[in-house]
Amino acid sequence: MDFVYKASEEPGSVCTLVTTDFAKAFDAVDHTVAVKCLLDLGVRPIFIPWICNFMSNRRQRVRYQGYLSDWEYPSCGVAQGTILGPIIFLALTNNALQDQIAHWKYVDDMTMAQRWTSHQPCTLQQTLNDLGIWVEKQKMKLNSKKCKVLHVTCMKQIPAWPSLSISRIFQCPLPSWIVPTSRETSPTVS
Repeated sequence: MDFVYKASEEPGSVCTLVTTDFAKAFDAVDHTVAVKCLLDLGVRPIFIPWICNFMSNRRQRVRYQGYLSDWEYPSCGVAQGTILGPIIFLALTNNALQDQIAHWKYVDDMTMAQRWTSHQPCTLQQTLNDLGIWVEKQKMKLNSKKCKVLHVTCMKQIPAWPSLSISRIFQCPLPSWIVPTSRETSPTVS
């Protein structure tokens, strides 16, 4: 919030935030991609067989209305209720949007933010294009219903908002909300 507040308080500026959510994040972790990411982060190769064993030697079944399915052996995903599962997922998402714009990650959510003016337009679309490519490479998916855009500004004359989309993922523009603020009051949603 500090980034948003400081960026929107600057005269003539707008802060645009894009929130994203990975669909079935822990269930969709590709084991090969996860191992590559762990190695890229410097995990010692001696630990990789142990991690592969943790990820691959799992079975699951479903109970529905008193009936049990047969055991299945999933080819992807990591267990959420473990210590290692979330760490593997974080290793997988660690290199998303590195050294680009301001961004924050929390488990399976990612938020990007940019301060822009009418003289220096918003460049978030290129970042979203890069994110779409990254998501495909990681063999993941974004939940289109949970991806949103928020614009915050103190300007009285509201500028034209950029139409943002994650083209490789879903073509339609992301839903947007405008939060006008006043220098005398806290930001409020209109």
